[in-house]
Amino acid sequence: MAEYPVGKAQQIILNALSLQAKTYAEAEQLFAARGLAISSVREGRTNRPVVEVLSREGSSFNRDGEGEVWDMHYLPVDLDAIRQYLK
Repeated sequence: MAEYPVGKAQQIILNALSLQAKTYAEAEQLFAARGLAISSVREGRTNRPVVEVLSREGSSFNRDGEGEVWDMHYLPVDLDAIRQYLK
């Protein structure tokens, strides 16, 4: 399987959060563990990162048809460092 380098948007967010990753997949794992999804948006001739904070709640139905809700537990992250990129 090919290993892709860290993307530009990912690298900007990694730097802001003082995290390090060597590959795209490793960066995605770091973000997922913190409940973040990183993408980019075109602005003029440049791209800028967009950070989406993932939902902290999940839900499903058990085999008896009853609804269940649970909280997702992510590693803490300082959103102030990336506030300008939040969706």
